[in-house]
Amino acid sequence: MGKYTKAEEDYLEAIYMLGGADGGVQSVAVSVKLGVSKPAVNMATNDLAKKGLIEKQRYGDLTLTKEGRAVAEEVYARHTLLKQLLIYIGVSEETAENDCCKIEHTLSAETVEKLRGLKEKLGF
Repeated sequence: MGKYTKAEEDYLEAIYMLGGADGGVQSVAVSVKLGVSKPAVNMATNDLAKKGLIEKQRYGDLTLTKEGRAVAEEVYARHTLLKQLLIYIGVSEETAENDCCKIEHTLSAETVEKLRGLKEKLGF
């Protein structure tokens, strides 16, 4: 990944999680999920729309474009993988959730692939 900021990835992932791959989501729901103000969501989603990652209707739903969905799916997959691995090694679910949110944006593609291989090898 790498060409998107942590914040951009967080917004795309939140839209994906709240609205699904094809569904739309209201910006207020994104605000609550990310714990940020509505104006912050408005500014961030305007930028994401300019970059072609989401479609934004005035006073309407936020929806992911094809490119935005691909980014969101990859971020969510990394998040899920890391959380599962952390829980597997005995980290509490709450701590695993918090920790994977911090590290999911910084891992290289090589590391993610090796972690996926490890998960498959461990069989969970």
